[in-house]
Amino acid sequence: KYFLSASYRRDGSSRFYRDVRWGDFWSVGIGWTVDKEKFMAGVEFVDMLKLRTSYGVGGNDDLSSYYPWRATYSVNNNGEPGYIQSSLGNRELTWETSKNFDIAAEFRLFKGKLDGSLEYFHRVSTDLLFSVPQPISSGIENIDINAGSMYNKGFEITLNGTVYSKNDFQITLNGNATFLKNKITDLPLDPYPTSVYKIEEGHSRYDFWLRQWHSVNPLTGYNLFKADTEQFEFTEGEIIDIDGVSYTENIAKSLYDYSGSALPVVTGGFGTNISWKNISLKLNFYYQLGGKFYDNNYQSLMTGSNLYFAQHKDLLNRWRKSGDVSNIAKVVAGTGSTNIGASSSTRWLFSSNMIELTNINLSYKIPSKFLKTKNISDASIYFSADNALMISAKRG
Repeated sequence: KYFLSASYRRDGSSRFYRDVRWGDFWSVGIGWTVDKEKFMAGVEFVDMLKLRTSYGVGGNDDLSSYYPWRATYSVNNNGEPGYIQSSLGNRELTWETSKNFDIAAEFRLFKGKLDGSLEYFHRVSTDLLFSVPQPISSGIENIDINAGSMYNKGFEITLNGTVYSKNDFQITLNGNATFLKNKITDLPLDPYPTSVYKIEEGHSRYDFWLRQWHSVNPLTGYNLFKADTEQFEFTEGEIIDIDGVSYTENIAKSLYDYSGSALPVVTGGFGTNISWKNISLKLNFYYQLGGKFYDNNYQSLMTGSNLYFAQHKDLLNRWRKSGDVSNIAKVVAGTGSTNIGASSSTRWLFSSNMIELTNINLSYKIPSKFLKTKNISDASIYFSADNALMISAKRG
């Protein structure tokens, strides 16, 4: 009726200096089988109801190097003999710690026809491990440090049920969904961009930070970006006004801004099992809704400058002459500020909405009366396919 669990572990990692190498991690959990209480005796539609909750502390040492606490050196590749310092090292670097809380209800209802769970989770991570860019004058690109905190929290729902069962025909359905939110709550550093994201307090670790692409200028064939009028001065002809908003073809003076998140609002899967006598059809799907993704593969195929490599067929629809309406800029020689590549901008940002048929399985169970004389207890013939179909907002 009542459950209690606990754990303790002490971990050491060579990624950290010996004085701060070891971390103490633990967890505790309790459970309560509510359906075994006397006051549940008259609730006939509940077969099983269990409540549980847990809290624990875990550690993370996921860094790109096996010894980031050490200062390291590399061979000088600039034509002079000797060595150069490649990393500063950080002897104070230590475990990133996560405090994990969850509370959930598990249930089975209507004589086993419906079961599932509902769970809330909240993870607070502190002493985050970041590889922070350094000034060019330092001669060092990055240094690994512990800095700040963030949370991941959300809900998970799982349902499994029999929707039809009569004679030899049965249909069952299953599904799950996870809703996740992520936010950096404390960062004792100046905000800084990394790849196509920006690390800043009050934002998600996975918020895109990109130049704001608008369209292709139908008169010139160059990409148009929202102009950063607060940071830069513009010469005559550099600003193009569209509906009261300032745009420019000069990508170097374009505006960086937050542009959505790589985290979907909801992810999950669902499936069905349809059976009739000895024939069974199983379908399993995966889906995600509400997020975005930066398609750098598509971008690399759309530069128009890789003369000896594959190009995307969309280049056939590029701008060619004044008046053409296209979202693909004209192909020009070199890599100037107005080339077709559009740099790291929202030009290459797409919806990550998708649904995928991850598995389909059609099987036939050979009746036992045909197997008895063959000393075979069970046998099936089946057809199966993985990743059979995907429908996404971004095609190709």
